[in-house]
Amino acid sequence: MSTITSGISSLSGSSGMAGVFSGINTDTLVQRDMAIAQIPMSELTTQKQTITSKETALSDLTAQVKAVQAAADRLRSAAGLRATTVNVSDTTVATATSTGGALSGSHTIVVGGLATAKRQVHGGVAAVDTKVGAGAFSYTYKAGQADAVTRTVYTTADSTVTDLQNLINNDAGNPGVTASILNYNDGSGGQYHLVLSGHDSGSTFNAVVNDTATTLDGSNGTVDFRQASFLETQQAQDAKIRVDGYPVDPAWMTRSSNSITDVIPGLTLTLQKLGTTNVTVSQDTNSFKNNLQSLVTAYNAAQAKFAQYTGYDTATKTSGLLQGDSVTNNMLFQLRAPLTAMASGFVQGTDSFLGPADIGMSVDKNGQLAIDQDKLSAALTKNYDGVLNLVGAQCRGMSSDSHIQFNSAALVTTSGAYQVEIDFTDGVPSAARIRKAGETEWRTAEISGTTITGKTGSPEQGLSLTAVWDGTSTTQTATVNVQKGFAGAVYDNANLILDPVSGTMTSKKKQYDDALAQVGKQIDSEQARLDQLQVTLKAKYARMETTLTQLDSFRAAYASLTGTTSSSSSSSSSSSS
Repeated sequence: MSTITSGISSLSGSSGMAGVFSGINTDTLVQRDMAIAQIPMSELTTQKQTITSKETALSDLTAQVKAVQAAADRLRSAAGLRATTVNVSDTTVATATSTGGALSGSHTIVVGGLATAKRQVHGGVAAVDTKVGAGAFSYTYKAGQADAVTRTVYTTADSTVTDLQNLINNDAGNPGVTASILNYNDGSGGQYHLVLSGHDSGSTFNAVVNDTATTLDGSNGTVDFRQASFLETQQAQDAKIRVDGYPVDPAWMTRSSNSITDVIPGLTLTLQKLGTTNVTVSQDTNSFKNNLQSLVTAYNAAQAKFAQYTGYDTATKTSGLLQGDSVTNNMLFQLRAPLTAMASGFVQGTDSFLGPADIGMSVDKNGQLAIDQDKLSAALTKNYDGVLNLVGAQCRGMSSDSHIQFNSAALVTTSGAYQVEIDFTDGVPSAARIRKAGETEWRTAEISGTTITGKTGSPEQGLSLTAVWDGTSTTQTATVNVQKGFAGAVYDNANLILDPVSGTMTSKKKQYDDALAQVGKQIDSEQARLDQLQVTLKAKYARMETTLTQLDSFRAAYASLTGTTSSSSSSSSSSSS
């Protein structure tokens, strides 16, 4: 038996839980076997870490695409890009601010009157707690108008002038009158005066006391609050202005407010006093340039991130996490395409600019976007509106034939060129067909009188045309171009990437989520196998200890039968050796 124990003594150690009989460090044996068995688990863990890292990279790219989309959103409306600066020669007469879309030019503003709200002051009472008596106080707001409102409040014998003020102000049905108390001794015994003020300016917002319904008339111990007891200190009147000599003197344009938004498109005029001032509107190209540069900056940041994750670093000789992923590479292509191609729906010879390159935008050898500021400035000087349309045209269109006129398009209308055919019977449209340029199949369009509308669900959905018979033809044709600026195209392409339901990013993330779920299941399964293996190994070595113990018992029994001892047996065995 000593031969058995000496043969395995080299497996014992000083650390871990040694076998009770053998002295072998069975924990070390279990750890060694488990380390070998855990190799597949290590591979699965590495696989999980790689997928998680790719998801993190995808999240990073998502943020970059969102930044590009936000920058494009600020540029995708030509009307919104028409920024202006406003100068007013005399701001004590009026001020002016641009609300977007104002056209360049100079305007002369003559203010002939300011809009005011009616204000009337009562003759007054001696003390603020003077009792006004029991009765009714009635007034009408917007008197003389179809929508006039009459309100009546009721006082008691103990009601004071302050109580009357509160009754008017706290009336849930108050149509627009504020009551206040003015402290001023007018020398006639009146110290505290009830003041009625209209909320709104303008001649239609007139407030008058209804004498017939007001019983606070000075009789029966009441204070007189009929109309004659009030002094009108300010009339309810309209503002009066004349713009660029219109209307001709002595007529005026009137408005109920001193803030006027509907006289000069894109401008808000705020009247200050009577007089004359000049308002000059100039193009503000700096804000447009800054917004365009913001798009370039956002794109370049996105391009650098895509390059980091999909490229190869020659310095570190390492590949990006997403290198070789065609789906991810295609996302960057989608963002870049509108910035390097001709804008959709723009026509050579008709439009001044056809693509971003025409206004100084280009991509360098590293994929970074840049703007030639001199070329951009020259383009803005040459055709300001043309540049704005190239960048932000939205639902804008044109027809090649004056007998098939472009009316409008909707946001759902696909931009580009359309071929249109309209049949006429007795000079009236009887059939209409539309197809995208390059398509072979026609789609029937809807007809309502002379209006032709694109079919719902088709690329031309939302397109509206007017058909005018030329007097001879039974069929008339035209090419209709629906334009979309390149900023709108970038925005739309970013939306294709980011759409929470069908977007490329969404699909890619789902792919990674599914892969993580699958690896998670494999890891759980592998962990269960390892746990069971550990139990099995510990049981195996425990059985070994039991077996060795039994063998030692057999040896002891044998020695007892033969009359030998362990030491003599060992000596004999040693001599024999």
